[in-house]
Amino acid sequence: MKAVQIAREMGISKATVSLALNNKPGVNKNTKREILLCRERLENKAANERREASAPKKGIIKVIIATRGLRIALDSEMDLWTDVLAVFEQEAKKRGYLTGITYIDVRAESIDKLADACNGEDISGVVLQATELYEEDISKFEKIRHPMVIYDNESTDLIHNCVVADNFLGVERAVNWLFRRNYKDIIYLANDIEIYNFRQRRKGFCGAFLEHNQNPYQPGRIVEAGATIENVYHKMNRYLDFHGLPEAFIMENYQVTIGTMRALKERRIAVPEQVALIGIDALPSYMTGDCQLTAVRIPHTERAVLVIMLLEKEIAEQSGTKSRVMTDCRLMEGMSVKSKYNGK
Repeated sequence: MKAVQIAREMGISKATVSLALNNKPGVNKNTKREILLCRERLENKAANERREASAPKKGIIKVIIATRGLRIALDSEMDLWTDVLAVFEQEAKKRGYLTGITYIDVRAESIDKLADACNGEDISGVVLQATELYEEDISKFEKIRHPMVIYDNESTDLIHNCVVADNFLGVERAVNWLFRRNYKDIIYLANDIEIYNFRQRRKGFCGAFLEHNQNPYQPGRIVEAGATIENVYHKMNRYLDFHGLPEAFIMENYQVTIGTMRALKERRIAVPEQVALIGIDALPSYMTGDCQLTAVRIPHTERAVLVIMLLEKEIAEQSGTKSRVMTDCRLMEGMSVKSKYNGK
């Protein structure tokens, strides 16, 4: 391991590293220990990479990113999927597979041609990232004969294994949490787009209201707030011009959350003093300003690990029994909701 590699890793000078490695004076004991540990770590990493490179490969896992121009999974205003793709590649590599990524817009491109490529002898299995797809879109991928696992959607009649987030339960928990704090006037701000995840979230919202003998279907309980951040911002400003504030808003996804919070901030509406907020899908703090948002966390990367585990099992066994794996969506408490009992 060269001194320059250790120096770059630790952010110190090459001269300091050389002195430590050659047991020369001029480097304090703690720094020398850190340098030696860094060398050991880098050497182990290099050895692991050499072993992985020389290991026999089991074939290719094809990752299909399928879209229909909704800008949710791809080309969106906030990159949610780079980390997911990295996990697919990392988990496949761990198991001895190469990965190949293919992008397809199902509105304009032939799925038959893609299916032929996926049925090649070098392909071991397929991951279909299907966030934007409709039921009829997913059925077109049934021409793929190799084992396939669907990420972020369900297959028709459960023909394939799939891994989804439990959006229904996540939103139901959020509503119940508000009811326990004596919030009753709760408005659900929906994205204008209709996809599987959003439908499940709305069902969870309605289900929680019905549990508390409240009517979720009365006019104005669910409000279409827009599809892009800019669109939501303008729609929410128009909404606030003609409607009073509810006690709480639940915001369907990150575009709705960011656009709504921008409109509220511009009007100097205090959160949570004037209105409580719960977002669906956690956002980094720099995107929510000085308000630490209470949010339903959607586990994106954890599901990606489960997808590769399921696919590996399917490749090995090719079982006729398929599974729908649902990952839990936890409520992360922030500062955007206060207790109606004690004001905290």
